Amino acid sequence: MEASEVLFLKYGVKSITMDEIAKHLGISKKTIYQCYRDKDEIVYLWTKHWMDRDQENMCEVFAASANAIDELLRVSEHIRVNFASIHASLLFDLQKYHPQAWKIYLHHKRAFILDRITDNLRRGVSEGLYRPGIRIDILARLRLEQVQLAFDGGVFPIDTFHFIEVQEEFLSHFLRGIVTEKGLNLVDDFEKMRKRYN
Repeated sequence: MEASEVLFLKYGVKSITMDEIAKHLGISKKTIYQCYRDKDEIVYLWTKHWMDRDQENMCEVFAASANAIDELLRVSEHIRVNFASIHASLLFDLQKYHPQAWKIYLHHKRAFILDRITDNLRRGVSEGLYRPGIRIDILARLRLEQVQLAFDGGVFPIDTFHFIEVQEEFLSHFLRGIVTEKGLNLVDDFEKMRKRYN
């Protein structure tokens, strides 16, 4: 799985062949076929492993956060660190060529991530960092789709936009639309600190 992951993340899923996986591992293609039915099975198992690992990592991020805004900023940093080197076509490849793997990704997105965004919004309201009365059900889905939209090369061509920059702009816009004055002070402090170190 780890050898496949290196190739999939760097080059996307579609462009990697079983021959390239075998060569990368230093084994024969026949040996791979003794363990896996086909490339689709490898992609499926890798996607499951990737989503499980991402969920574990995200739970660590959530546990370490001081408040709801800190949590979103830590998630943003997690995305920056862990997704910066992902090939732009990876999610498109999963969706178009590996429907079972895509279902795993969608389940992770629509169950785990949506629940965590919803929890974050509730937390922020209870901490007085987000405005009371916001439509959590709508805003959670908006934020979820913002994250996905940044990966869409049709909307944000990779030769013009880097998805990390798009994510950061979306997050700033999202937060500034929901925070209280207390929350805005935290967002401003963070953005000043980030500019100082970038």
